Amino acid sequence: DRLFASAVVGLFQGDEVLYTGYYGETDIANQIHADENSVYEWGSISKTLIWVSAMQLYEQGKLDLECDVREYLPEGFFQHLSYDEPITMLNLMNHNAGWQETTRPIWETEENKVLPLGEALQAIEPAQIHRPNEVSAYSNYGAGVAGYVIECITGQDYCEYVHEHIFEPLGMEHTALNPTHSDNAWVYEQRKKMKSYQFFLGNCVDLGYCLNYVPAYPAGAATGTLSDLMTYAQALVNEDVPLFQNPETQKLLFTGTDFYGDSDIPSCCHGFWPEEYAVRTYGHNGGTTSGQANMLFDPESVISV
Repeated sequence: DRLFASAVVGLFQGDEVLYTGYYGETDIANQIHADENSVYEWGSISKTLIWVSAMQLYEQGKLDLECDVREYLPEGFFQHLSYDEPITMLNLMNHNAGWQETTRPIWETEENKVLPLGEALQAIEPAQIHRPNEVSAYSNYGAGVAGYVIECITGQDYCEYVHEHIFEPLGMEHTALNPTHSDNAWVYEQRKKMKSYQFFLGNCVDLGYCLNYVPAYPAGAATGTLSDLMTYAQALVNEDVPLFQNPETQKLLFTGTDFYGDSDIPSCCHGFWPEEYAVRTYGHNGGTTSGQANMLFDPESVISV
């Protein structure tokens, strides 16, 4: 039985693309096949753009990873904290700032109801359940706050910062970032062509276009082509470190910031997830109402999928 409508896969080693594959249809009824112009939602892979941005500011001396982020945010930004301990960028990277996922919806179904990032975060602020540093609990809200810290430090809209310092230097012309995809007109139109489907017990259910919007958008709104995502992944393992001024910053990015128990095995590396196979890999996956995505690479062999 069929398990998916469409899927795209890319494999590279360094600058060499080893394989790309496009399978299935993005619109089954109209027989629109997946190809190099198909756009997919990154989901939580989007969060890695926050962490790269944070490390860019860290190496410029503009962001202290161990400073309370309230030093950068507007006064009184948080209204529901339970503890006085500092919340640092490292806490946000490690998902141990004390928040956990809430029952508040993380999607907005109407484009015109999406608020500016700071307002959106204050509208959905959850209760702080745990003391910072004590419990790791995956938090889209915490990642959104980290994106807003970038905005407050630079004085730029977070989306504009990422375009200027990541997308444009890498030539990523087919990726949108803001919640409505309006920062890239081409992606905006392409995304409206992609349908979503559910497959269960041999049945295929057409779910329509599933155009949902992420108000805390740094946490999961990036959308683009396979080629652009591969370009981004290649930059993260490139020895010429196109995303940083100093090679040591890229090396630091993939060092442990949180660990399993008392071991030296990292559970998080500045927001990137390490996974143990025959070698240790790094990356992030993502899921939205429209699909799944994954980015996985080995900085030693510079092989990525």
